[in-house]
Amino acid sequence: MKVDIRQLEMGIKVEMEHTTDKKIAEKIALDHLREIPDYYTRLLKMEREAGVGIQMPEKEIREAYQAKIPEEIIAKMSKGLELSEREKKIVRSYNKVYVPAFRKNGVLFRPQIRELPYKRGKSPKYIKRG
Repeated sequence: MKVDIRQLEMGIKVEMEHTTDKKIAEKIALDHLREIPDYYTRLLKMEREAGVGIQMPEKEIREAYQAKIPEEIIAKMSKGLELSEREKKIVRSYNKVYVPAFRKNGVLFRPQIRELPYKRGKSPKYIKRG
């Protein structure tokens, strides 16, 4: 079966959110593309329409657990959701600051956790979608 190389490249990037092994990411992407040839274009469109799919990197989720931040707050942060003022205060009490997902000049920035004091000039991690 022929696979669109652009779809495969998109797929590998998306699947690398779930694994650190590029071969495994490629295998998962190929499995999806065998079922639906434009799987990743459809996924991207669906995520844009729903405003989801912007996940915090696993490493930062683990760091939040290690810092003993309450689980219900970590669940919101891992999905890139905004926190209430009370939740932000709780995160700051653990000497951390949460930066939710945001878009700037067409670039989608992932949600992340930073150590306090937070330096604004430091460039956040981002993913380019579309």
